[in-house]
Amino acid sequence: MPLCNLIRSLKIILILSILCTSVIASEKKSDLNLIITKNIEARGGLKNINQLTSLKVIGMQKTSAGEAPFTAYFKPPQYMIVASSKMVQGLDEGGAWIMMKNDSPKRTIQLYNDIFAFQADIKGPFIDHEKKGYHLQLLSDEETEGRTFSVVEVSRNDIGLWHLLIDKSTNLEKRRRYFVSEGVKSQFPLLEIIYDDFEIVNGVRFPHKTENYIQGKWQATTIAEKIEIGESIEDSQFSIENYEQLILEKTANTPLHHLKSIDKLKKIFDDNFGKVRLILLLSSTCSSCKEGYIAVQNILSREKSKSLSIYVIWMPIFPEDDLTDAILRSSELIDERIVHFWDNRLTTGNHWKSILDYPQEIAFDVYLLHGKNSEWGESIAPPTFWMYNTSDKSKAKKFNENTIEEKIKQLLSD
Repeated sequence: MPLCNLIRSLKIILILSILCTSVIASEKKSDLNLIITKNIEARGGLKNINQLTSLKVIGMQKTSAGEAPFTAYFKPPQYMIVASSKMVQGLDEGGAWIMMKNDSPKRTIQLYNDIFAFQADIKGPFIDHEKKGYHLQLLSDEETEGRTFSVVEVSRNDIGLWHLLIDKSTNLEKRRRYFVSEGVKSQFPLLEIIYDDFEIVNGVRFPHKTENYIQGKWQATTIAEKIEIGESIEDSQFSIENYEQLILEKTANTPLHHLKSIDKLKKIFDDNFGKVRLILLLSSTCSSCKEGYIAVQNILSREKSKSLSIYVIWMPIFPEDDLTDAILRSSELIDERIVHFWDNRLTTGNHWKSILDYPQEIAFDVYLLHGKNSEWGESIAPPTFWMYNTSDKSKAKKFNENTIEEKIKQLLSD
């Protein structure tokens, strides 16, 4: 065959290939649109779904640790609060945050942003998906537990990559999978949520039971006992700042101050220039910290000098350490020379770990003594004298009540 004819044949094959691909893509888009339409109808119809201005869910969650009641609030476009006796999880304009027990709330890693943002979309990703910026793609059908599912891939920068499994017999979403992706799609989902027990509330069909699996292992079963629609909720109620304020209010009538940044400690330290200053970095539950704390109480009962200032910083070093315990401990030692802090972010422990030759990953159960002329300035100087109460008895700096009292007296007399 002449070269020109060969080239002409290849062009024709290429054109036919493009046309076939175009037809297949068109068919897939048509199939996807049909799946979306049927799903929206099965859920209650576009009109009813668009009336979801807010959602309140009251129920019970079962985990390996037991059962706990929860209350959840959702509000478009992407606001969320899920509160139980153990934690509060939230999503505001700044992203996802978590507050454990009575601790201060903390911003979380991107993975939680992905999950919270997608779960908070109560109208669902099929409603106004182009306006929301979702990219949808229809994948191959999947057979699971005797049922056939259409699989729709949903992605967006701030929600990660999800697969929604739509039951072909009911047109309802029965499974939702989240994949961690770092350039390459993960083969297996990190998170899978299974929906069941669908019931109609105000014209919209909601699942009242969910099963959560992480890397294939069961984590929790959630039962929705009551779902309410349309409650008026201000956007500010979902903000991390709102919950930080609640913590501040809880400590307002106690001797404990909420240490949001180390700058607050720095100011108080420098304001007391000319005094001897003792800093304690403690856990509220470790036994050796309690011993050191009691020793300092004993020293204060004997040393009455007004030229001594003490800063006690409580940190959640262990899982059982929380704000309530810190409030109780701080109430045991009230003296005009003492300021108690709650450092939920472990800022001080990490700060002094980098300054001291400390034998553990974070500095705690530590007693730092600074002389009258010590200043923080740009970067606080190493303490004049310091001790710690670790189990390593070979260390010369092992805490001793008599030794640190003698050092305090010496610095007071200088």
